[in-house]
Amino acid sequence: MAFTVTEFHDLVGILEAHPEWQQELRRLVLTGELLALPEIVRDLAQAQQRTEQRLDELAQAQQRTEQRLERLEETVQALAEAQQRTEERLQSLIESVQILTRRVEGLTDDVGTLKEIALEQKYRENAPAYFGGPTFRRVRALPTYEVANLLEDAIERGDLTWEERQDILNADLVVRGQPPDREETHLVVEISWGVGASDVTRASRRAKQLMKVVKHAMPAVAGKFIIPEAESMAEQMKVAQATDGRIIWPDSPTDS
Repeated sequence: MAFTVTEFHDLVGILEAHPEWQQELRRLVLTGELLALPEIVRDLAQAQQRTEQRLDELAQAQQRTEQRLERLEETVQALAEAQQRTEERLQSLIESVQILTRRVEGLTDDVGTLKEIALEQKYRENAPAYFGGPTFRRVRALPTYEVANLLEDAIERGDLTWEERQDILNADLVVRGQPPDREETHLVVEISWGVGASDVTRASRRAKQLMKVVKHAMPAVAGKFIIPEAESMAEQMKVAQATDGRIIWPDSPTDS
C-alpha cells in the first residue's frame, strides 16, 4: 500500500512527540555502518586532535632542535675563530722563533769568526812560541806584503800563475824557519778553532804551490783541537799539526 504525504507528516509528528521512537526508527531504517558513522566521526575527530597535538609536540621539538643547532653552529663558529686566532698566534710565534734562530745563528757565526780571527792573530804574533823549537828555529811570521812580493817575482819569471798567487795569499799564515837538517823552510799554515779535513787539504795544496817559488815549503794546520779524520789525513799527507801549544812534525815522531 502507498505511503502518502499526509501519513509521512503524521509520522514526523509522532516521532517529534515521542523522541525515544527516533532511535528505534533509525535502527530499522539505517544500516549498521550508517549508525556507527557518528561514533567513527568522533573517533576521527579525536584522532585528528591527537595528531595535531603530536604535530605540535614535533614542531616544538623541531624548534628546540633548531635552537640547539643554532647554538651548536655558534659554538663551532666561535671555535673556528678561536682556532684561527691560535693558528695566527702560532704562526707569529714560529716566525719569531725563526727570526731568533737566525739571529742566534748569525751571532754564533760572528762569535766563531771572532774566535778564528783572534786565534789567527795569536798564532801570527806568537809564531816562534808555537812553531819554534829544536826542529824548527829562527821562526818568523811573514807579513802578507812580503809574501805577495815573493809571489809576484815568481809570476814575472813565469813560475806561478795569478790564480795560484791568490790561493797562497789566502792562507791564514806563512811562517819562515830553519830546520837543523835542511835549508830555510816556509810553513803554509791553515788555522781553525777546530781543524778539519778541508784545512789539511788547503794547507797541502797551497804548500805545493809555494814550492814553485821557494826551495822548501811544508803544509801545517793549527787550532785548539783537530778532529780524528783531519789528524789521520795530516799524518798521511805529511802535514804538521799545531794544537793548543803542541806541534807534531811529519818527519819526526818527537814533539817540540
